[in-house]
Amino acid sequence: MAEIVCINISAPHDSDDTPSISDELFTDSHLNDIRRIKEILDPVHPLTIDQWREAFLFNESPDKELAWWLSFAEVYREYTEGMPLDACRQAFLDLLGMTVDTPSPESISTDLNN
Repeated sequence: MAEIVCINISAPHDSDDTPSISDELFTDSHLNDIRRIKEILDPVHPLTIDQWREAFLFNESPDKELAWWLSFAEVYREYTEGMPLDACRQAFLDLLGMTVDTPSPESISTDLNN
């Protein structure tokens, strides 16, 4: 019988907003985008700058992922403006769920062509 092992890997949770991960992939523009994402989503999805950077580093397309999260954060900000925190938390989960469950345009056109 096979044994299933689950491992949770996460970056240390510091309170410092200065990144300590040194990586040449990230420009000042990338870092500014990450700070903007953090600023908007921190009340409902608190991660340090290093945790955000690390998440993007392990992504196959860090630039695309960063652009996606920046767009998501801006939509979330506009949608939740003036809402109480509990409603913002639920909105975050709802919006995130909608984006995860929505197929990409590429997969839809591929499905239609087959």
